[in-house]
Parts: sequence; structure tokens; C-alpha cells
Amino acid sequence: MSEITGKSGNDYDKTAVARTRMAQGLLYTELGAVRAATRNALVRRFAEQAQPLVNEQMRQLEATGFVTGDTLPDPPAVDDPPPPAPPGSRASTAPAATALPGAGG
Repeated sequence: MSEITGKSGNDYDKTAVARTRMAQGLLYTELGAVRAATRNALVRRFAEQAQPLVNEQMRQLEATGFVTGDTLPDPPAVDDPPPPAPPGSRASTAPAATALPGAGG
């Protein structure tokens, strides 16, 4: 809140939307982690129901035009490539994530 105090108009909107979108992204990630880490059926169902709502909120925030690449967090760094496939197994035909167009890095 201290970041938007004193701002008005587009400056207020840009800051509020960018920070809200970032918070929604963190919430979306946490919901996935909670769902993956619990056996409690009620908690799992809540996370499954909440994720699409949070995703829709992120989509709406992004549709304002105030969310840009500069306002989103950097993607995680790739430290090491995955190990090679064991001998005799089928190797993936997909390119390495670092080889995808626009992956940067």
C-alpha cells in the first residue's frame, strides 16, 4: 500500500494492477503446491476450485494493458540441463527448455 499511496490516475492503476497480478501469480503457485502436497480431499478440492478463479483474475488484470513483461517476475534460472536418458530408454524428442524460442537466458 505504501507504494501506491500518493499516486493517482494511471500511475495508481498501473502500480495497483501490477502488484495485484504479481500477488495472484504467487497465490496460483501456492494453490498448486498445496494441492500437490496434501491427501486431504477437502483441501485438494478447494485448491482445484480456486486455481481457475485466480487464473481468470490474472487474465483480467493482464487485459487492462497495465501488465507488461517488465511488471512480471523473471523466469527461474536453469542451473543444469537434465541428465541424459538411461541407455535403452526412449529419449524425449522435445527440445530442451532453454532452447525454446523466447526462453532467453
